[in-house]
Amino acid sequence: MLKVDIDTLFWNKTGINPLKKESELYHFHFAMEPKKINALMGPTGIGKTTLFFLLAGLIHSSGSIQWEEKEINTLPPAKRPILLFFQEQNLFFHLNIKTNILLNLDPKKNPGLMDALDDLFTKTNLTSVFNRFPDQLSGGQKQLVTLVRLLLRARFHSFPHFQHAIFLLDEPFNGLDEESQQMIQSLLKIEMEKLGFLLLYTSHDVALVRSFSEKVWAMQRAKPVEVQKIEGLYGPLPSRKIITILPKEKNSL
Repeated sequence: MLKVDIDTLFWNKTGINPLKKESELYHFHFAMEPKKINALMGPTGIGKTTLFFLLAGLIHSSGSIQWEEKEINTLPPAKRPILLFFQEQNLFFHLNIKTNILLNLDPKKNPGLMDALDDLFTKTNLTSVFNRFPDQLSGGQKQLVTLVRLLLRARFHSFPHFQHAIFLLDEPFNGLDEESQQMIQSLLKIEMEKLGFLLLYTSHDVALVRSFSEKVWAMQRAKPVEVQKIEGLYGPLPSRKIITILPKEKNSL
Protein backbone atom coordinates (compact mmCIF):
# COMPACT_ATOMS: atom_id res chain seq x y z
CA MET A 1 0.00 0.00 0.00
CA LEU A 2 1.19 3.49 -0.89
CA LYS A 3 0.05 5.98 1.76
CA VAL A 4 0.65 9.68 1.18
CA ASP A 5 0.02 12.63 3.49
CA ILE A 6 2.41 15.42 2.51
CA ASP A 7 2.68 19.20 2.23
CA THR A 8 5.11 21.27 0.22
CA LEU A 9 5.64 24.92 -0.67
CA PHE A 10 6.33 24.98 -4.40
CA TRP A 11 7.91 28.01 -6.10
CA ASN A 12 7.23 29.05 -9.69
CA LYS A 13 8.43 31.97 -11.76
CA THR A 14 5.53 33.94 -13.10
CA GLY A 15 5.10 34.30 -16.83
CA ILE A 16 4.63 38.06 -16.61
CA ASN A 17 7.77 38.87 -14.65
CA PRO A 18 10.53 36.21 -14.55
CA LEU A 19 12.10 37.89 -11.52
CA LYS A 20 8.90 37.58 -9.54
CA LYS A 21 8.02 34.29 -7.93
CA GLU A 22 4.79 32.87 -6.59
CA SER A 23 4.55 30.18 -3.94
CA GLU A 24 1.74 27.68 -3.66
CA LEU A 25 1.11 25.27 -0.83
CA TYR A 26 0.27 21.77 -2.01
CA HIS A 27 -1.30 19.12 0.19
CA PHE A 28 -1.74 15.52 -0.96
CA HIS A 29 -3.57 12.84 1.01
CA PHE A 30 -4.44 9.44 -0.47
CA ALA A 31 -3.71 5.68 -0.40
CA MET A 32 -3.19 3.34 -3.36
CA GLU A 33 -3.08 -0.43 -3.51
CA PRO A 34 -0.29 -2.38 -5.27
CA LYS A 35 -0.94 -4.41 -8.41
CA LYS A 36 -3.50 -1.86 -9.61
CA ILE A 37 -3.45 0.34 -12.71
CA ASN A 38 -4.10 3.88 -11.50
CA ALA A 39 -4.77 6.81 -13.83
CA LEU A 40 -4.17 10.36 -12.63
CA MET A 41 -6.23 13.01 -14.42
CA GLY A 42 -6.61 16.74 -14.02
CA PRO A 43 -6.19 20.04 -15.84
CA THR A 44 -2.77 21.05 -17.15
CA GLY A 45 -0.75 22.80 -14.45
CA ILE A 46 -2.71 21.48 -11.50
CA GLY A 47 0.26 19.54 -10.09
CA LYS A 48 0.34 15.99 -11.52
CA THR A 49 4.06 16.13 -12.36
CA THR A 50 4.72 17.97 -9.09
CA LEU A 51 3.21 15.00 -7.25
CA PHE A 52 5.55 12.64 -9.12
CA PHE A 53 8.53 14.82 -8.15
CA LEU A 54 7.41 14.78 -4.51
CA LEU A 55 7.01 11.01 -4.43
CA ALA A 56 10.43 10.55 -6.05
CA GLY A 57 12.09 12.96 -3.62
CA LEU A 58 13.02 15.50 -6.30
CA ILE A 59 11.08 18.18 -4.39
CA HIS A 60 11.25 18.45 -0.60
CA SER A 61 8.05 17.87 1.35
CA SER A 62 6.98 17.54 4.96
CA GLY A 63 4.69 14.77 6.11
CA SER A 64 4.63 11.06 5.38
CA ILE A 65 5.03 8.81 2.33
CA GLN A 66 4.81 5.11 3.17
CA TRP A 67 5.34 2.11 0.92
CA GLU A 68 5.10 -1.46 2.19
CA GLU A 69 4.58 0.03 5.68
CA LYS A 70 7.96 1.77 5.57
CA GLU A 71 8.57 5.51 5.55
CA ILE A 72 10.29 6.68 2.35
CA ASN A 73 9.92 10.46 2.65
CA THR A 74 13.17 10.60 4.64
CA LEU A 75 15.08 8.66 1.96
CA PRO A 76 17.13 10.33 -0.79
CA PRO A 77 15.80 9.87 -4.36
CA ALA A 78 18.29 7.10 -5.22
CA LYS A 79 17.11 4.99 -2.28
CA ARG A 80 13.38 5.25 -2.99
CA PRO A 81 11.71 2.27 -4.72
CA ILE A 82 10.43 4.47 -7.52
CA LEU A 83 10.85 4.15 -11.29
CA LEU A 84 10.05 7.32 -13.25
CA PHE A 85 9.07 7.82 -16.86
CA PHE A 86 9.16 11.36 -18.24
CA GLN A 87 7.94 12.51 -21.63
CA GLU A 88 11.49 13.64 -22.51
CA GLN A 89 12.68 9.98 -22.35
CA ASN A 90 16.06 10.98 -20.83
CA LEU A 91 18.27 8.87 -23.11
CA PHE A 92 21.98 9.66 -23.43
CA PHE A 93 22.49 10.54 -27.09
CA HIS A 94 26.22 9.62 -27.11
CA LEU A 95 25.45 6.03 -26.02
CA ASN A 96 23.81 3.31 -28.06
CA ILE A 97 20.48 1.84 -26.98
CA LYS A 98 21.99 -1.25 -25.37
CA THR A 99 24.32 0.85 -23.21
CA ASN A 100 21.53 3.27 -22.32
CA ILE A 101 19.34 0.47 -21.03
CA LEU A 102 22.07 -1.36 -19.13
CA LEU A 103 23.41 1.68 -17.26
CA ASN A 104 23.99 0.69 -13.61
CA LEU A 105 22.93 -2.89 -14.37
CA ASP A 106 25.79 -5.41 -14.37
CA PRO A 107 25.06 -8.66 -16.29
CA LYS A 108 27.70 -10.42 -14.17
CA LYS A 109 25.84 -9.56 -10.97
CA ASN A 110 22.38 -10.14 -12.45
CA PRO A 111 22.04 -13.64 -13.95
CA GLY A 112 19.40 -13.68 -16.63
CA LEU A 113 19.65 -9.95 -17.31
CA MET A 114 20.57 -10.26 -21.00
CA ASP A 115 17.90 -12.91 -21.58
CA ALA A 116 15.32 -10.61 -19.97
CA LEU A 117 16.48 -7.74 -22.16
CA ASP A 118 16.19 -9.88 -25.31
CA ASP A 119 12.72 -10.97 -24.18
CA LEU A 120 11.50 -7.39 -23.65
CA PHE A 121 13.01 -6.19 -26.92
CA THR A 122 11.33 -9.02 -28.81
CA LYS A 123 7.95 -8.27 -27.21
CA THR A 124 8.24 -4.56 -28.08
CA ASN A 125 9.57 -5.10 -31.63
CA LEU A 126 12.82 -3.28 -30.84
CA THR A 127 15.41 -5.94 -31.71
CA SER A 128 16.54 -3.97 -34.77
CA VAL A 129 17.52 -0.87 -32.74
CA PHE A 130 19.76 -2.60 -30.19
CA ASN A 131 23.00 -1.03 -31.48
CA ARG A 132 21.58 2.23 -32.78
CA PHE A 133 21.86 5.64 -31.14
CA PRO A 134 18.87 7.63 -29.85
CA ASP A 135 18.99 10.18 -32.69
CA GLN A 136 18.52 7.28 -35.14
CA LEU A 137 15.19 6.30 -33.55
CA SER A 138 11.71 7.69 -34.02
CA GLY A 139 9.96 9.37 -31.10
CA GLY A 140 7.77 6.31 -30.54
CA GLN A 141 10.78 3.97 -30.54
CA LYS A 142 12.58 6.12 -27.96
CA GLN A 143 9.47 6.03 -25.82
CA LEU A 144 9.34 2.23 -26.00
CA VAL A 145 13.06 1.98 -25.19
CA THR A 146 12.52 4.08 -22.06
CA LEU A 147 9.61 1.90 -20.96
CA VAL A 148 11.68 -1.24 -21.56
CA ARG A 149 14.45 0.26 -19.41
CA LEU A 150 11.98 0.75 -16.54
CA LEU A 151 10.58 -2.76 -16.86
CA LEU A 152 14.08 -4.22 -16.81
CA ARG A 153 14.87 -2.26 -13.65
CA ALA A 154 11.66 -3.51 -12.08
CA ARG A 155 12.83 -7.08 -12.70
CA PHE A 156 16.36 -6.48 -11.41
CA HIS A 157 15.87 -3.58 -9.02
CA SER A 158 18.11 -3.09 -6.00
CA PHE A 159 15.96 -1.22 -3.49
CA PRO A 160 17.11 -2.29 -0.02
CA HIS A 161 14.25 -3.16 2.34
CA PHE A 162 11.59 -3.07 -0.39
CA GLN A 163 10.14 -6.00 -2.29
CA HIS A 164 8.35 -4.09 -5.05
CA ALA A 165 8.70 -0.88 -7.04
CA ILE A 166 6.37 2.04 -7.75
CA PHE A 167 5.97 2.99 -11.42
CA LEU A 168 5.27 6.69 -12.07
CA LEU A 169 4.61 7.26 -15.77
CA ASP A 170 4.03 10.78 -17.11
CA GLU A 171 1.93 10.56 -20.31
CA PRO A 172 3.55 7.22 -21.28
CA PHE A 173 1.37 6.55 -24.34
CA ASN A 174 1.57 9.95 -26.02
CA GLY A 175 2.97 9.68 -29.52
CA LEU A 176 2.50 5.91 -29.79
CA ASP A 177 0.33 4.43 -32.53
CA GLU A 178 -2.64 2.31 -31.49
CA GLU A 179 -0.83 -1.00 -32.02
CA SER A 180 2.14 0.10 -29.89
CA GLN A 181 -0.18 1.43 -27.19
CA GLN A 182 -2.04 -1.87 -26.93
CA MET A 183 1.22 -3.83 -26.95
CA ILE A 184 2.85 -1.82 -24.13
CA GLN A 185 -0.37 -1.77 -22.09
CA SER A 186 -0.58 -5.56 -22.31
CA LEU A 187 3.07 -5.87 -21.34
CA LEU A 188 2.66 -3.53 -18.36
CA LYS A 189 -0.30 -5.58 -17.11
CA ILE A 190 1.63 -8.85 -17.41
CA GLU A 191 4.73 -7.45 -15.70
CA MET A 192 2.64 -5.85 -12.95
CA GLU A 193 0.94 -9.15 -12.15
CA LYS A 194 4.29 -10.94 -12.17
CA LEU A 195 6.34 -8.37 -10.23
CA GLY A 196 3.67 -6.81 -8.01
CA PHE A 197 4.52 -3.15 -8.58
CA LEU A 198 2.12 -0.22 -8.29
CA LEU A 199 1.39 1.63 -11.53
CA LEU A 200 0.36 5.29 -11.56
CA TYR A 201 0.24 7.17 -14.86
CA THR A 202 -1.02 10.55 -16.05
CA SER A 203 -3.21 11.06 -19.08
CA HIS A 204 -5.69 13.47 -20.63
CA ASP A 205 -7.09 10.73 -22.89
CA VAL A 206 -10.44 9.74 -21.40
CA ALA A 207 -10.98 6.85 -23.82
CA LEU A 208 -7.58 5.41 -22.87
CA VAL A 209 -8.28 5.82 -19.17
CA ARG A 210 -11.61 4.03 -19.50
CA SER A 211 -10.11 1.06 -21.32
CA PHE A 212 -6.82 0.62 -19.43
CA SER A 213 -7.29 1.79 -15.84
CA GLU A 214 -8.70 0.01 -12.82
CA LYS A 215 -8.89 3.20 -10.75
CA VAL A 216 -9.04 6.84 -11.77
CA TRP A 217 -7.81 9.65 -9.54
CA ALA A 218 -8.87 13.21 -10.37
CA MET A 219 -6.86 16.13 -9.02
CA GLN A 220 -8.98 19.13 -8.05
CA ARG A 221 -8.38 22.30 -6.11
CA ALA A 222 -11.86 22.41 -4.66
CA LYS A 223 -14.97 20.35 -5.38
CA PRO A 224 -14.57 17.18 -7.49
CA VAL A 225 -16.53 18.47 -10.47
CA GLU A 226 -14.17 17.60 -13.31
CA VAL A 227 -14.73 13.85 -13.13
CA GLN A 228 -18.48 14.29 -13.28
CA LYS A 229 -18.09 16.49 -16.37
CA ILE A 230 -15.94 13.84 -18.03
CA GLU A 231 -18.46 11.11 -17.22
CA GLY A 232 -21.26 13.24 -18.61
CA LEU A 233 -19.44 13.39 -21.96
CA TYR A 234 -18.00 9.91 -22.20
CA GLY A 235 -20.01 7.67 -19.88
CA PRO A 236 -18.91 5.98 -16.63
CA LEU A 237 -15.23 5.79 -15.75
CA PRO A 238 -13.69 3.05 -13.61
CA SER A 239 -13.96 3.59 -9.85
CA ARG A 240 -12.20 6.82 -9.02
CA LYS A 241 -11.19 8.93 -6.06
CA ILE A 242 -10.22 12.55 -5.64
CA ILE A 243 -6.78 13.86 -4.77
CA THR A 244 -7.44 17.32 -3.39
CA ILE A 245 -4.82 20.07 -3.45
CA LEU A 246 -5.30 22.39 -0.48
CA PRO A 247 -5.28 25.23 0.21
CA LYS A 248 -5.34 27.70 -2.66
CA GLU A 249 -2.74 30.00 -1.17
CA LYS A 250 -0.38 32.17 -3.19
CA ASN A 251 2.29 34.54 -1.95
CA SER A 252 4.28 36.84 -4.18
CA LEU A 253 7.83 38.11 -3.76
